[in-house]
Amino acid sequence: MRDASKLPDEIRNRVEVVEGSHGDDRVIGQALNEADALFWIAPPDVTRTPDEVYLDFTRPAADAIRANRVKRVVSVTALGRGTRWQDRAGLVTASMKMDDMLMETGAAFRGLAMPSFMDNMLRQAVSIRDQGLMFGPEDPDRKAPTTATRDMGAVAARLLS
Repeated sequence: MRDASKLPDEIRNRVEVVEGSHGDDRVIGQALNEADALFWIAPPDVTRTPDEVYLDFTRPAADAIRANRVKRVVSVTALGRGTRWQDRAGLVTASMKMDDMLMETGAAFRGLAMPSFMDNMLRQAVSIRDQGLMFGPEDPDRKAPTTATRDMGAVAARLLS
């Protein structure tokens, strides 16, 4: 984790903490030493290109997975694999390339392709509260499924155990 002081004591006493960014080759290498499973998520960064966010960030992890012979990887990915747009869909395309990189490590891989995260709606909390409106590229007459990060975490934990 980036700042171990933020971890509650009851959790700190049950885990080994490696402090730093999981995009750093030294940190991820240390974190995966003797690990047999990894939950992977590339954090959003609007200041970088999709390939930088997903591929450059994940490359050290792929190397560490191989070096440490990690057996299982569960990753948060995007919907869109197998569609006619998969090779030109920005973040979705980069996310699928990230999956391919992780699959090439030899670890058993599962990608959690979730609909939009409920947490992302929080960016519009003021608009929803004050105006009763949400904004986005979706057709308002279509269903827009969402996923709670808690539910995603529960599925990932089950797949990794």
